[in-house]
Amino acid sequence: MHFLQLSYKITTGRRVATLAMTMMSIVLLFACTAKKNEGTDRGSSSSAVEKGKALYNTKCTVCHNPDPSKPGAVGPEIAASSIELIRLKTRENKYPQGYTPKRQTLAMTAMPELSEEDVKALHEYLNSQ
Repeated sequence: MHFLQLSYKITTGRRVATLAMTMMSIVLLFACTAKKNEGTDRGSSSSAVEKGKALYNTKCTVCHNPDPSKPGAVGPEIAASSIELIRLKTRENKYPQGYTPKRQTLAMTAMPELSEEDVKALHEYLNSQ
């Protein structure tokens, strides 16, 4: 075997090893970051957030802004709403005791078809923004 061929193989081997170590470090970094966020209340379950986003987009954006942190044409901004407010407004079209509405419109209708799981998913999404 010629010296240049041997030298090329060693250099290529080192590059592959370096690349592999870099890739493993990146994977470990993301794995540790994901584990750290698992136990927090705010970052609960990404599937609940996704379900809440889908519900919001199909049920709420008719009146509320597609960006829940901004006011809509009919409904106010609703990002970071409490679960109690979401539950009462969607299920019974009522406000929690002592709550002051952001708008005085009476346009919203109750959506009794939403389950408790749906309400929790909406809450997760609106509080993930």
